[in-house]
Amino acid sequence: MEEFIPPPIIQPDIYPWGIRIAEPVTSLTALAIAVICWYAWRRLGRLERKSDVTLLIRGFFLLMALATLCGGIIGHAFLYKFTFAWKVPGWVLSMLSIAALERAAILHAKPLMPPFWGRFFSVLNIVELCIFLYLALSTLNFHFVEVHAGYGLLIVVGLFEGYVYRKKRDPGSRLILLAIPLAAVAAAAHLAKFSFSVWFTFFDIGHVLMCICAWSMMLGAERMGIYKENV
Repeated sequence: MEEFIPPPIIQPDIYPWGIRIAEPVTSLTALAIAVICWYAWRRLGRLERKSDVTLLIRGFFLLMALATLCGGIIGHAFLYKFTFAWKVPGWVLSMLSIAALERAAILHAKPLMPPFWGRFFSVLNIVELCIFLYLALSTLNFHFVEVHAGYGLLIVVGLFEGYVYRKKRDPGSRLILLAIPLAAVAAAAHLAKFSFSVWFTFFDIGHVLMCICAWSMMLGAERMGIYKENV
């Protein structure tokens, strides 16, 4: 496979106090995701009801906060100071965060399904992460990160939380499911390269939508039921 060639910078630089900041709006909207995810991590940590599911969702938010912090500062604002390979730590953190969210959804649904399928999808979660990590790191192609995120949110989280909602009418699952179409719109805007202007590009559209998704998922994590027995 050919090595990924990074796209040209599509947003003009700004120079506040003489400091060059590349893609300033994109950097700012990426940092907005980091702030919301960090807040969600802190807020969920104050829940009285603890479980492996909420622990994994907190892990998702923490890893995503770190990923978007790296992306906003190194991947956009100051990439001119680094080589393209410096984007990779943010990619890895992002993929780990999505894998944590997938595993949370699997564990949320696991008590409601036959034991074999719970074990099978728990193993598949790890195998799938390893495959996509290998593809992304061996090619330096961000598309594999995007495909992994799309698969994780639309297929894994969507199907398992949909299963829980169908079984239990879980209010937390409902809020998480409401976030998934917004993530799909964000991905579609990115794939179509749709931008309102050079100062609000498809990156920024996606970032704003992901802020809303993160907030909805946080509320979902607060409201979800934790189940112990098969039905």
